[in-house]
Amino acid sequence: MNFQKKQEKINGILESLPKVIKTETFIELLISEAIKTSEIEGEYLSRKGCLAN
Repeated sequence: MNFQKKQEKINGILESLPKVIKTETFIELLISEAIKTSEIEGEYLSRKGCLAN
């Protein structure tokens, strides 16, 4: 399955969720990506540290 198909599937799942859960899921995704990006740049943020920033 290519990236676009995976993204479409995820978008469909997210659209079916209640707004509160959708928002929490989006926030968790952003935090996860921020942590991964910081690791690539040589920094190591914790989840707590990421939320503080």
